[in-house]
Amino acid sequence: MTGVIITILIVAAVIVALILLRPDRKGQEAQPPRRMFTMETSKDLTPVEIQPSVPALVPELPESYNDTRVVLMVRDPEWIFAYWEINDNHWESLIRRHGEPIASRDNVTLRVFELSGEMRYFDINVGGMARDWHIRVGKSQTPFYCHLGLKHGGEFIPLAVSNTVVTPRDSLSHLFDEEWMLVNDHEQRLLKRLGNFPLDLTSPFMYRKEG
Repeated sequence: MTGVIITILIVAAVIVALILLRPDRKGQEAQPPRRMFTMETSKDLTPVEIQPSVPALVPELPESYNDTRVVLMVRDPEWIFAYWEINDNHWESLIRRHGEPIASRDNVTLRVFELSGEMRYFDINVGGMARDWHIRVGKSQTPFYCHLGLKHGGEFIPLAVSNTVVTPRDSLSHLFDEEWMLVNDHEQRLLKRLGNFPLDLTSPFMYRKEG
């Protein structure tokens, strides 16, 4: 009798274990069936249509800022460049004050000053519709500035004063590059391997080995 009861209990335990270990059919039904082979369809092979990109709009620079000013820039050791504009209201006030014979576009003049030596200057008539001018000064390492004004006869009426520029030198500099001294020990050891190199010189091409 005891053996029958034990057998029944074992069978019941096995049935319970099978029920608990049985996979969830609902979870299996929710999962799509595994595809053994993946195949590309014509829809998958169709290239994606690329939409043309719209270029960003770049704001255009105005032809004039409606201001009265003159600006100098350096072009090279012997030339500078000037550009200018005259405010419309300012121009109308000049006509009312001095009259049209003097306040004429044909009388617009650049008076270029040299800020060295005798402080000389020279005039350039830039009348008409010109708004910029290349000026040959013929001197390097010299500061210049200019006045924009009206010239009528011997009278000069200044309208605007430019900034000051300095023309660059027209020859090689006589200064050496002391700022680039070799302070790294590794660089000094490397140069010693190249030969008898004076470490107080900073530009190797300046050194010539004697003998």
